[in-house]
Amino acid sequence: MRHYVSQPVCSTLVASCLFGLLSACNGSPIGKATDGKEACASTATTEGVKSVLFRKARETQPASEARVSELEQGSVARVEQPVVDQVDTATEKTTCSATLVLSLPPGSKASKGIDEQQKTRIRYSIQPSADGNGKVYEIFGSELLIAQLGGKKNASVAVSKNVAEPVAKERKSGNYYIRGLNPAGDNWLALKAEPNLQSQRIAQLGPDTQLYSDGTRVGLWLKVETPDGQRGWVAARFTACCR
Repeated sequence: MRHYVSQPVCSTLVASCLFGLLSACNGSPIGKATDGKEACASTATTEGVKSVLFRKARETQPASEARVSELEQGSVARVEQPVVDQVDTATEKTTCSATLVLSLPPGSKASKGIDEQQKTRIRYSIQPSADGNGKVYEIFGSELLIAQLGGKKNASVAVSKNVAEPVAKERKSGNYYIRGLNPAGDNWLALKAEPNLQSQRIAQLGPDTQLYSDGTRVGLWLKVETPDGQRGWVAARFTACCR
């Protein structure tokens, strides 16, 4: 006896297969991109980011162990406007950007000298652990908050000396602007961690974004810094210099 599959079922199967083969513009499978969005915004990820934040505060200020533990115990974290920066299908690592909102225990301002609500833009990544037990989280761009949680005095001044001063030096060297993007295409320029196409994408920069650079180039790449302090490399042909 022969068995036939009806046309609607065949169409559904073909569509499902095609969906599995399609990829997003950056080369990541569509399914992975969706997973990336979920990973960036999940409660588990938020708790993982929070845990790393307080761990780094302990490592930065070992003498403040009790202070940091008290702040962590009653704190609540959430992320706002999470964005998928990159999904590495080979390592299953997802890199995200979001605004971290950290609510510290009531009375933290009076007893610990730190505002009870902290809000900062951060980058973070999620990746399966090597032994397969759970996830590994990393955070970037939260040095000032980490210093404040640890109780470092004049944290804003210290971070300013370590981070903001090099920015000022590069600004004196020259201002660059993103030019020549295709409005009918992606209409953004990738800020890369290294001067090559295979490196991690740090951010997507829109038309006319102002950049600071001392003019350092490697091949077709220009080393730059964004107004919010992100450093990396962009394709030089999409920049114009105005000193």
